[in-house]
Amino acid sequence: MLFSVIILIMAFGVFNGLIYDYKLLSSLSHLLNKNIKAKLMGGSLDLSFISSLIHGSKILSVYLDEPEYGSTFTEGEKATVKLSMSVMGKKEIMLNMRVQVNGKLDSYITNKRMKIIIE
Repeated sequence: MLFSVIILIMAFGVFNGLIYDYKLLSSLSHLLNKNIKAKLMGGSLDLSFISSLIHGSKILSVYLDEPEYGSTFTEGEKATVKLSMSVMGKKEIMLNMRVQVNGKLDSYITNKRMKIIIE
């Protein structure tokens, strides 16, 4: 497993043109109690996995705070998720999520370590 685990220390924008063809497996067990999968394809970040955060609700759109990190994704019809990430330290990332389901806004704000595994 040598070099198989990379700790994300910069914003996703740094990886433009570099990892679009790779899968990103991130461990966000503090939110999901399981591993989730994100995929970068063609410069966009597939965040459809976030639907599991809101108890099975489907996602209307997912977008990132900073436009250079991604764009809007349509995956369903019930929820809107806003996601932002910023580096807090060498191994820590601030992950802010704002989830709106049927007009009700819930926030998930964490300051946890996130491991990124590139295959």
